[in-house]
Amino acid sequence: MATQTIGTAGPETLRFGYGDTALGTIVVADSMRGVVAIFIGNDRTILLRELKLAFRDAEFVLDQTGLAQTIAKATALIDAPQRRTDMTLDLRGSPREVLSGRRCRRFPQAKRAPTARSREACRWRRRPRTWVRPALRTGSRSPCPATVS
Repeated sequence: MATQTIGTAGPETLRFGYGDTALGTIVVADSMRGVVAIFIGNDRTILLRELKLAFRDAEFVLDQTGLAQTIAKATALIDAPQRRTDMTLDLRGSPREVLSGRRCRRFPQAKRAPTARSREACRWRRRPRTWVRPALRTGSRSPCPATVS
């Protein structure tokens, strides 16, 4: 399961919309399978440009009303990252990055000190003394690894 793409002949179409959080403006991009990106910034033009750079082969459609519920969930996640979310994610990347992201979703991000849960997360990597979250150690160029939590 390398890069997840829709089996169409043309470029993928991503819907996007904007929201406001305590950290600034966000842009949320959604594919047919779920949320593919959440960017945080201050300028909507710059956010859209970064989104287009991250997904060069995709076509973008502004769908503010269609993504209202997803944007609300993303805003709630950013404003209170310790809470879980039921957003559907479209994880992309190498098989290792996708597996790492799926495993990290089981563990809360708010805990920084080594705990039994973080030891378990690192144990599968055969590096029991590495307390850095596996998703951040894969070298992923993911726009926002924090959304995996």
